Amino acid sequence: MAANVNPVDIKPDLKKAVNGFGSFKVALATVLTVKIVLELATFFEYPPVVIEELSNAAASAGLLMIRYMEERGQIEPTSIMTLLCALKKMCLSGIEMSARKLYEEHTGRLCSSDDHSKAQLEGKKNDLIKYAKTAYRKHYETAKPFPSMNKCKVNTIFVQGGIYCSALEGDFMQKPDVLESYNDILSSSKTKSKRTLIEADPGFGKSTLASQFVYDWCTNNPESPLKDVEILIFLQLRQLTGVQSIYTAIKNSIVPKDEDMDEACIKEILKVYKKSVVMLFDSYDEYPDKNETETDIFSIIEMKMFLDILVIILTRTLILPPNLHPETKRIRLTGFGVAERRNYVLKAVADDVQLADRIEEQLQRNPFLRDLCQVPLFSTMVAHIAHERPEIEIFSTVTRFFTYVIACVHNHMKIKKDANTEVPAFENELAKLYRIAFDGLTRKNQQLAWENTYLVSELGQEFYDNYIKLGMFAQEVVFDISQCRYKTEARIWHKIICELYASHHLVSILSEGASSAAPSINVQETLNSINPLDLQYVYRFACGLNKSAADIIIKHLQETKEGRQFAILCVLEQEENSDQFRQSVKDLVSRDVEIFFYHAKLLQRSTIQVLEVASANQVIINLCIDTLNTPEQVLKLKKFTHLGLLYLIFVTHLCYTHCLDLYYNSLLQLTVQLFSFLLIWVLIFLLIVDRQ
Repeated sequence: MAANVNPVDIKPDLKKAVNGFGSFKVALATVLTVKIVLELATFFEYPPVVIEELSNAAASAGLLMIRYMEERGQIEPTSIMTLLCALKKMCLSGIEMSARKLYEEHTGRLCSSDDHSKAQLEGKKNDLIKYAKTAYRKHYETAKPFPSMNKCKVNTIFVQGGIYCSALEGDFMQKPDVLESYNDILSSSKTKSKRTLIEADPGFGKSTLASQFVYDWCTNNPESPLKDVEILIFLQLRQLTGVQSIYTAIKNSIVPKDEDMDEACIKEILKVYKKSVVMLFDSYDEYPDKNETETDIFSIIEMKMFLDILVIILTRTLILPPNLHPETKRIRLTGFGVAERRNYVLKAVADDVQLADRIEEQLQRNPFLRDLCQVPLFSTMVAHIAHERPEIEIFSTVTRFFTYVIACVHNHMKIKKDANTEVPAFENELAKLYRIAFDGLTRKNQQLAWENTYLVSELGQEFYDNYIKLGMFAQEVVFDISQCRYKTEARIWHKIICELYASHHLVSILSEGASSAAPSINVQETLNSINPLDLQYVYRFACGLNKSAADIIIKHLQETKEGRQFAILCVLEQEENSDQFRQSVKDLVSRDVEIFFYHAKLLQRSTIQVLEVASANQVIINLCIDTLNTPEQVLKLKKFTHLGLLYLIFVTHLCYTHCLDLYYNSLLQLTVQLFSFLLIWVLIFLLIVDRQ
């Protein structure tokens, strides 16, 4: 590791030889035998191909080793402490003394003592902390919960939603433990582990939670467990395209361009101070290299590296890293309830109790939108729109809601401009953006950000500037390791918005395919490229935008077990009074329908809604109850048409409070139905008795 050496470190009688680092390297090479070279290479964890090259180098092994050590910063003109420490730990004291003596004789510099070395390392650690806090500040001070909002600090908008914890057990999850605070993720005995996976559906605030953790560490929040952590390594995995080494990732993400802290120095810092390091990996689901498992990121997640360091990974629920270590604790974000929605309005929108009351009253009149607002992203959208508009429109589909949101964002820009100035429609440019979004999402290594020069060349400067002002594009500077340069990239404000844009292009593909002479191959290839576990909203929006596309998509999803639950959501993006809708419902309930305790309220309500339609049309429903003594309480519905009993079964067997509040009214309906049923039979019985 490099050390900064002052002039006083130079021996007075050797100052004239200060420039002799080259001759030192030649002299050192004669001391390093092939055996010592191979031991050093193994100690420094050189790749097998390099070790093999060294073993075949014979007499030139010493010089070759010198070259590799210099490339890695393990020997430098100003310090050879990394080499000396390695020799000491390898119990090669004789070689250590020889290397020290040769260095002092040839360069005229004194080798630092161990105490001096520790002081230098402490200084480097403090530098890394300073660099990290400077880099992270740009992140937590640019939170933007709604496109048209100004950037703000994350602590001014962060509201904690529901959180529960469960340990891995095979392929199942144990009954969850509710966590009272997001700080419990780091400090509770329930979550004690060196690997923690935080999962949630899209829009549930994973990245916002990560930003809050970063803010707590940077500001030394006294209530946060991170106040006792010296080093927080925060990496947005979506920015690490092609980066194999964790040390390279840290250097490119944190260390300023004009600083000389190298990967070897970062490695030494993490090794020495590992007991007080926490790593935070955001957006695993957007990690471009998640199909390339030979990276340090995967080694860390799987506990093949940094066994003593707490590592937190955030990802979408259905996009989990493979080979999770059994010690991994899984944390699930369950979203907003009434209290959280109200807290957000008062904290982030306006300190206005009447506004909070008005929003909640309107949500109670619109059950679909109320359930949609379990998703924090959607709840924040509703809150900001309601702040500007007296009434919230009634929505029955997610597609209609998001189309309305986009219209509100564009309308906000019109209001900000001169009333007589028209905002261009950009129809051609939007079609290109739809294609760019679709191509990026369906690539093997997903692309969610594009170099700004590329977007300008495709969409035009005027469109690009407008979307930056709208807040629909967000710019960031990232390091491109393939070209060894920093570049400015732009990404669409949120991945769900990116999926909305992509769905428009999907509709155009399916429409063209349906009208062509040989559409089946191209359509099937297109649909196979869209993973419903990751891109469910592409399917849902496309179904809401176009009925013909919906028919093709729903049939495609029903062919796979993974796609069936998303088919339910896609069906409900259509108009309920159509024959196509009723046929889709009939096809869905002809197979087993499942409701899991951890499903979002919207999916639970959607499933029940499909069953209600089926029952109303006298469709046989696949209904059975099957808990199988598994940790997951599952409701399977098999061959039953009495909807009232369905509600009773649901409430009885899905005994989790965050699910039950949807169905209290249904239980009341059941009571009325049963009473009516009994009354009819009593009347029939009395009539029979009377006739006899």
